[in-house]
Amino acid sequence: MVIRFPTSLGIMASQLPRGILPWRPVWLYLEDVIESPKDREVIAKSLFALVDREEDGTTCMLNELTGKRILAQWPKEQDSTAVELPCKDVGAALTRYPLTTSDRAAIDERLFK
Repeated sequence: MVIRFPTSLGIMASQLPRGILPWRPVWLYLEDVIESPKDREVIAKSLFALVDREEDGTTCMLNELTGKRILAQWPKEQDSTAVELPCKDVGAALTRYPLTTSDRAAIDERLFK
């Protein structure tokens, strides 16, 4: 699963206190969508790729997370594995997923729309 942050947050880093970035931490909270033990089981067995595009439009934050980590860790713990890279390289960086070359190219293309 790839989750892409909306096109615009409407907030720029320059509008926030120094050191606070609107795209950090790169984390996911799923407790609100879990309605049954089966939901929790599916999430725990899943892999997630979070992609946040920074305000320059060309730099992205990528965090690949297992469902077990999402269910057990807080934002700073999840964010510790996030990497900053050019958006055009996100598809190639998704090494944990069985994606074809065209899948990877489509992901990179979507990040610029």
